[in-house]
Amino acid sequence: MTRHALITGGAGFIASHLIERLLDEGGWRVTAIDNFDPFYDRAIKEANIARSLDREGFRLIEADVLDEGLADLIGDDPIDRIVHIAAKAGVRPSIKDPLGYHAVNVTGTLRMLELARARNVPHFVLASSSSVYGEDPEVPWQERERGLLPI
Repeated sequence: MTRHALITGGAGFIASHLIERLLDEGGWRVTAIDNFDPFYDRAIKEANIARSLDREGFRLIEADVLDEGLADLIGDDPIDRIVHIAAKAGVRPSIKDPLGYHAVNVTGTLRMLELARARNVPHFVLASSSSVYGEDPEVPWQERERGLLPI
C-alpha cells in the first residue's frame, strides 16, 4: 500500500533530501509545499528539489503554510504523515521582523496541526531549530548536555 507524506518547506535542504529518500525507498507518494521565500536564493531551492520534480508520486505545490486555500490545493487524498519543516530561518532577522516570524513559525505550525487534526493524520513530525537551546560555547553539542536549556 502506498503511503502519502505531506512535507512543508519541501525545497529546503533537509526536506528535499527527505523527499528523495522517501521516493527512493518506494511505497510513498509525496506532496511538498514551499513558498520559495527569498531568504535563500530561489535558484538554490530549485536545485534542491530538481531531482524529485519528474519523479512518479511527487507533487510540488508552490504555496505558503499561511495560505487560506492550502487545504484545497493539497486535495482530498488521505495523508499518512505530515513533516512540517517550513519556517522562517535566522535569529537576527526575527528580531527585525517578529510579527512575520511569528506568523510563519507559530501560526503556520498551528495551521498544519489543524490540517492534521481535520484530516485525522496519524503522524506529525515538527522540525525545530538548534536556536531553541540557547547559547553554549562548548561544541559539539550532545543530547545529554545539561547546559542546553530549551525554551
